[in-house]
Amino acid sequence: MIFTGTFENKVDGKGRVSVPAAFRALIQESKSGELAIFPSFRFQCLEAMSFDMLAALARQTPKANLFSKARTNPFDLLFRATHRFHIDDAGRITLPEALIAKAGISGKAIFTGEGHSFQIWSADAYAIQVSEDEATLADLESLEAFEADFAAAALEIAL
Repeated sequence: MIFTGTFENKVDGKGRVSVPAAFRALIQESKSGELAIFPSFRFQCLEAMSFDMLAALARQTPKANLFSKARTNPFDLLFRATHRFHIDDAGRITLPEALIAKAGISGKAIFTGEGHSFQIWSADAYAIQVSEDEATLADLESLEAFEADFAAAALEIAL
């Protein structure tokens, strides 16, 4: 399941927004057919993935000590902030006001594929982030550590 592309969709006054068809198809093909969305801990946007991906991440969390008051597991924050959605027959979800406010979404939402997940942005925050990303890409030295192993990828496809 790989989310790719950038899409802009209208958000109505009730917080309803259409999930892009390409993303919707991937979610609906997943085992649960559900979507998990939470405020990003990195950017001013929402992070989204299939509920199955969130469940797989949950299986990677450290063991819990039910007798300790220590809150050292950052996944606790993730699970508390996550909302679970079913996509309706019209291809929409209704974002709660808390998520809309956290991302600053108003009138339209920008959906961006991020590989195994996707993000939902306000138009303004997305424009700022694109400018920052382009500035980072212009700095060739910062890209020296980025490598793609096309031979390994081709071998994986062949298997």
